[in-house]
Amino acid sequence: MLYSLSIWVAGKPRFPTHFAKELRDLLKNLLQPDITKRYGMLKNGVSDIKDSSFFKGMDWIALYHREVATEHTPAIKGPDDASHYEVYQEVRAECCMLDRAVWPSGLPLCCDALW
Repeated sequence: MLYSLSIWVAGKPRFPTHFAKELRDLLKNLLQPDITKRYGMLKNGVSDIKDSSFFKGMDWIALYHREVATEHTPAIKGPDDASHYEVYQEVRAECCMLDRAVWPSGLPLCCDALW
């Protein structure tokens, strides 16, 4: 299922109700607008993320060595098998004319040039 996470409303994050408390706490700290309070940017660095309650019981060394069993391993037909992904209507993004200074050629780009 795809989510549109426009979660910050009036400075407070709002997550789907089915997200576990541990996940909500981790996301709140990772998406913290104040960089001085954001996980990964604090004194303990990445340890704040790894030590969060969401990752309780995670064996990071085993994960590094790819020894952690997955809960579900989908059967695939080959390296290009995308049958486990949702099919959705693609929507072209609205493009604006980009500043000429950004592009060495000096030419502004539009959607058609990007597609």
